[in-house]
Amino acid sequence: WETRFGPRPPKAAGPAVAADLGKILTAGKYRRVLRDAGVHRPDDASLKAWAALGPSDVLDDPKGKLARAVDGAYGAAAARLKDLLFGRERCLEKLRVLKRFFLAGQGDFLGNFLEVADSELARPAARASATRLAHLLSATLAASAGGGGDDDALEGVSLEL
Repeated sequence: WETRFGPRPPKAAGPAVAADLGKILTAGKYRRVLRDAGVHRPDDASLKAWAALGPSDVLDDPKGKLARAVDGAYGAAAARLKDLLFGRERCLEKLRVLKRFFLAGQGDFLGNFLEVADSELARPAARASATRLAHLLSATLAASAGGGGDDDALEGVSLEL
């Protein structure tokens, strides 16, 4: 990520762009994530700010127009990404589940699952029963120290071969 979208200062258009290069690249990264998630909507205020820029604004930015346009684009992209992660994707809930099962000492289900599913997991993937493995996974999750009682937290847990 850093090497692909990293700054290349010698190729910057001028001191104004070079000064905000990190923020420009970060905003671009945010917009790419949003586009890949299907949430790419143009921001009218940002479009107007970018359309009002002239060549001198990009090179020297004497009136601070470029800096304001970059700040606006960065702020809009960051706000949309935050809404995506904490809204639609329910990132905090998923992180809490990971914490509970892997960091808070309630991850005993993994050892139990590997033990009860040993014969099924020993088979080649093409011959293993995804239905049986999914049943064993849900049973070990329910029986674990951290399982049971919080079905919403386990809603996104699935098994794929």
